[in-house]
Amino acid sequence: MNPLFSVITATYNCGLSIDRTLESVLAQDFKDFEHLIIDGNSKDGTRERLAAINDPRIRSYSEPDQGVYDAMNKGIERARGRYLFFLGSGDLLLPGVLQQISRHLPVGDATFIYGNVLMGGKGDIYDGRFSKLKLCCRNICHQAIFYGRDVFKAVGNFNLKYPVLADWAFNLKCFGESRITTQFVPINVAIFETGGGSARGDTAFEADKMSLIRTCLGKTTYERYRLHLWKEQLVTGPKQMLKPLIPNVVLAAKRKISDRLSGR
Repeated sequence: MNPLFSVITATYNCGLSIDRTLESVLAQDFKDFEHLIIDGNSKDGTRERLAAINDPRIRSYSEPDQGVYDAMNKGIERARGRYLFFLGSGDLLLPGVLQQISRHLPVGDATFIYGNVLMGGKGDIYDGRFSKLKLCCRNICHQAIFYGRDVFKAVGNFNLKYPVLADWAFNLKCFGESRITTQFVPINVAIFETGGGSARGDTAFEADKMSLIRTCLGKTTYERYRLHLWKEQLVTGPKQMLKPLIPNVVLAAKRKISDRLSGR
């Protein structure tokens, strides 16, 4: 029988960080899952560490790939679960999460279920319920999302054109696809290790972002987002123009006060 959840972790030269991730998954009190580790042919001992694991719920593969989203796509093709969850090496699945999420699963598998993540050591919660407009402004962490298997049948896999933000492009497709139901649950799902690949820019995604928004979410959302950017520019533009002048203004004011106090 196939498991309810497939946890998929892409790795490449991740050192000991994969151990923490594995421990957080294996510690779940809900046992109906598999954990696929898709390694990009690491050279730092990760392959050997994975090969030594003796647990039927863990399946590991090590072969060259074209980056993290290629590895994630390989995980999609090999996964047997009804719901797929992507957990980065070094990220931690919080205790009891699989049990909690299992209570919210609908009958159909074309559902995009998401919660919150805790950001790094500070534990800041990111980032609540998303609307289409909010998704234009920032992405949902894939460490917070459980994708029903039929989601991938509806919109395909991750686009390798975007080496850093393919999940954002994918999520835009999901929110715009009528066959997919999006559902927020107020659960903290994982601890997301900041400072990884997502901290880098993705010029290909940025070049395509506006067209992706219009194509995936429609003209109305596209125009609302343009209006949002225009309003934001009205606020931030003058601030940026005045910023270089502020030190001189403050210095002049201090001199004026000093002169008055000295009786000049």
